[in-house]
Amino acid sequence: MVSGYGYAICIAWWYKEAYVYIYGFLCRRLGIPLVALDIGESLRVYIHITVYMALLFWLYLCMYHIWCFLAPGLYAYEARFWWYTWCRWIVYIVLLYMVGLYYIWPKIGSYLLTLSPQTSVWGQGIVHYPRVYSYIYWALYTPLIVVVCGSIPYGIMVYGTQPKGVYILARWRYMWIWCTCLGVSLVVPPYPLFQCVATCILWALYECIIVYVCICTSPSKVKSKVA
Repeated sequence: MVSGYGYAICIAWWYKEAYVYIYGFLCRRLGIPLVALDIGESLRVYIHITVYMALLFWLYLCMYHIWCFLAPGLYAYEARFWWYTWCRWIVYIVLLYMVGLYYIWPKIGSYLLTLSPQTSVWGQGIVHYPRVYSYIYWALYTPLIVVVCGSIPYGIMVYGTQPKGVYILARWRYMWIWCTCLGVSLVVPPYPLFQCVATCILWALYECIIVYVCICTSPSKVKSKVA
């Protein structure tokens, strides 16, 4: 966390340039201008982005320290297995984040903008312009929702390949649905569209995990591994 805030302080001199770049990038992606409702909104946008970047940098540093704490207590084959699993999980998270940032969020943003048509009432034109802070808030946290929806089932899949894992997963399906609804309502921003999308994705991924575990633990697969 300290390193992330140090990063934010170091680039504080380029505050105006960063804000102009972000504003221009978002306007080009949307095709319409953004508006700032108060004089301090640009400062809040910059602070929000830098703290967000700090948390991302701190996350991987925290994972490294957790691994350094757990690795000495593992056998050689266990350390090797979990090291490769951890590396694959990190690559998987990065790919999910990129997909959410460059594909899923632009689709959602374009769809939400279509729900605000430009109409005319009593001869006066009504034009809807997004707010800078609100749009950046949505754009930053949508990829995190995609990461959470994809990384948790990956961990369940790793543990589900153990003996009798498919029976345990099938037995706890309804508990997973209830926990998913509760977790989404607490973690996901309070927008019905986001919460419904996150819940449906987690439910669908859980069913896909059950199918995957059934295939991996089938008798033919087990015999081929033993042979």
